[in-house]
Amino acid sequence: MFFTNFFLGCYGLGVIEPALYKSTLDLDEMSWPEGHIGRIWFSLRYEPSTEKLLVSLLKAKNLPSRNMGTVNNCDPFVRLHLMPDERRYLQSKQKKKTCNPYFDETLVFQVSQKDMVDHILKLIVIDGGRAKRFAEIGHVTYPLKELEIGDGCEQQLFKMDLVK
Repeated sequence: MFFTNFFLGCYGLGVIEPALYKSTLDLDEMSWPEGHIGRIWFSLRYEPSTEKLLVSLLKAKNLPSRNMGTVNNCDPFVRLHLMPDERRYLQSKQKKKTCNPYFDETLVFQVSQKDMVDHILKLIVIDGGRAKRFAEIGHVTYPLKELEIGDGCEQQLFKMDLVK
């Protein structure tokens, strides 16, 4: 049985769209190694024409709670450094009371293509805590010389475990 909508065309009554019900849950998100301090998802893309490195922070999972025995007692944010210059950094917004934050932010570094081989991107996950007492949870590093560079290159997705 089909009905016609003048503005939208034809549509079926009772049609199920399977794509809406696909699980986006990755089995890796549920298995954590012993002593795990968290995992971060981010993507990178370099635009040679504008000399911009776009870092999209997606999410972090399984961050430790600030106090033992409590759940979601973490106020995380991420600082991004282009090493070897650790004095300058970009910073995400802080997410309150969650050990599994969704950042959904894109931060941009201005870096020339010839300097890409000399830099390492360092992402530091920090618990903001109370009274501005920041505690580093862990970090990941990615050498930018490994990043695919070109005008037609897509964003490259990374999932990395934090280290102390």
